[in-house]
Amino acid sequence: MAEITQQLFQELDWIIIVISVMAVMAGSITQGVTGLGFGMVTAPALLLIDPIFAPVPMLILAMSISMLVVFRDRHHIDFKMLTTCLGGRIPGTILAAFAYSLIPTAIYGITFGILVLIAVILTSTKLKVLPTTLNVLIASFVSGFMGTLTAVGAPPMALVFQHGQANMVRSTMAMFFMVGCLFSLIMLFYFGDFTMKHVYISLLFIPPLFVGFKISSHLAPKINQNLMRIFMLGIAGTSSVILIIKSLGIFFA
Repeated sequence: MAEITQQLFQELDWIIIVISVMAVMAGSITQGVTGLGFGMVTAPALLLIDPIFAPVPMLILAMSISMLVVFRDRHHIDFKMLTTCLGGRIPGTILAAFAYSLIPTAIYGITFGILVLIAVILTSTKLKVLPTTLNVLIASFVSGFMGTLTAVGAPPMALVFQHGQANMVRSTMAMFFMVGCLFSLIMLFYFGDFTMKHVYISLLFIPPLFVGFKISSHLAPKINQNLMRIFMLGIAGTSSVILIIKSLGIFFA
């Protein structure tokens, strides 16, 4: 482990590590304040910095922050709804892991950027979608596909459950993402896209993840959530557009 960690610090410039830590902390604060947004803020920024940061390290971090919410809100989990959600997530995850094993880095960057832009649009939409069994299964499938490729799987679920009881939705979705991210990691490992190097990279970001979540507990009552959502969507949208342009440049080079 020490050898791999030393190698990582040699490969990554200190300024890159500092910027990456700040991105993780910003995403964690956003998640703690608004209930979503960790992946939308952090994932595009990290992928812009270095492709090795996604999707595996981001999925590990997303699973970690979901575990924090599950522990805090575990008494409100709706296990019947959770079962339905996982029924849609599993096939979406398998399809995404298979697709990731086939696509080159440049195409992945373009796909990543487009999917995050779709997530921004879904989060901004005023559409009213009822949480019927069919709609939940469709949203869960899309969430599994998007989440495995980008670690941004919350928007389709938020669209379906936007009018649900807050405690139940937050806790059930946290459990959904915790289990879903674990299954995504298993599938990526199965297709050969998960190594111990990814685990060590993730460990670098666990401390800022926890610090950001702790800070959010103090900021949540003081920050206007609408302004925070605008900030989140602006960062995610801008990062995604830059990522698409960068990836197109690599693809046509």
